[in-house]
Amino acid sequence: MVQGLKQQYESDSKRLETIKRARDIAQEEFNRDKTLLKEEDVGSESMVNLSEINYRKAQDAFDQVQQAIDLYPLRIKEAEAGLRAGRSALELADLALERTEEYAPFKARIQHKQIEVGQAVAPGLIVLLLANDSELEVSVPLDSRDARRWLPFLEEDKAEAPNWFRPIAPAPCRISWTEDSAVTWDGTLHRVERFDPMARTVTVAIRISEDTGASADGNLPLVEGMFCKVEITGNSLKSVYRLPSWAVTFDGMAYVAEGERLRRVKVNTVRNQGEDSFVDEGLNPGDLVVLTRLVDPAPGILLEYEMPEAAAGVLPPEKEDSSPSADANLGQTMDTAS
Repeated sequence: MVQGLKQQYESDSKRLETIKRARDIAQEEFNRDKTLLKEEDVGSESMVNLSEINYRKAQDAFDQVQQAIDLYPLRIKEAEAGLRAGRSALELADLALERTEEYAPFKARIQHKQIEVGQAVAPGLIVLLLANDSELEVSVPLDSRDARRWLPFLEEDKAEAPNWFRPIAPAPCRISWTEDSAVTWDGTLHRVERFDPMARTVTVAIRISEDTGASADGNLPLVEGMFCKVEITGNSLKSVYRLPSWAVTFDGMAYVAEGERLRRVKVNTVRNQGEDSFVDEGLNPGDLVVLTRLVDPAPGILLEYEMPEAAAGVLPPEKEDSSPSADANLGQTMDTAS
C-alpha cells in the first residue's frame, strides 16, 4: 500500500504540470475574450462567459490535484505506520504460535478431538486426546491380600514404609487374548496404579513394549479395549505340595491312605490357583493323598487301591511356572476307591 501511494504521488505530480498548463491557457483565453469585448467590441458576452467557465473548470481540476498531492505525504506516513503495526502484530502472532505449538514425544494417534479448523482456542482448553500405541499397558486388579503376599516388591516391608506402595520388580508376564489363547505377548510388571478401597483390590500395570501389530499369519493386533488374560510371575512358593482343589475340603482337610485305612489330616492351604491348591502344612513326603472324590468318607475305613507307578518313591521337588511360580514338593498321590 505504501509503495502504491508513492507511485500515485509521483504520477499526480507529473499530471499537475499538464493541468496547470491547461489552466493557464484557459485563463489567457478568458482574459483575451474579455479584453476584446470590452475595448474593441469584438465577440459577445456569451463567448466571454464560455471562456470563463472553461477557465474555472481548469482551475478546479488544478486545485483538486494540488490538494491530493499535498495530502500524499500524510497518507504515506499513515500507511507506513499501519504497515509497522501490522508487522508488529504478525511478529506477536508468530511468537504466540511458537509458544502454543506442541509436539508429542511419540508417534501419536488422535483418539478424540474437540476442535475444528479455524477455531480460536483459549488457554487451558483440551483440544485433543492422543494415544501412544508404541507402549501398551494392561491394568490388572488383584486382591489386596494376594498383592501383599505375592507381588515382588523391591524392598522389605518395614514400619517406616512410605504412604504408598513400594516399587515393583519388573517381573515377566504373559498376556493372551481371551478370544484366541494361542496369540500371546510378553510383558513386564511395571507399577501399582491405584488402590480401590471399596473392592479392596490393587490395580497393577503390565507394560507391553514389544510390537503388538498384526502378525504374518493373519492374527489380529493387540489394541486398546481387548480383553486379555494375564499371567504374572510373583514370589515363589517353597516346600509346598500341589493338590487338585477338590482333594482339599472347604474346612481345610485332606484324606491320606495310612496302610489300608483312610485318615483325615488338617492341611494349611497357602494359595488356590485355578484347579490347584498349594499346601504347606499337614503332609509329609511319601504320604499317599486320596485324589478321588469320596462320597461320605469315614475315617478308618478300609481302602482298596492300586499303587501308581509315580508312588514308587518320593517325588523330587518341582518348579511351577504358573502365576505365582512355586517350588512344589509333591507328596505321593494315588487314585483310590472306598
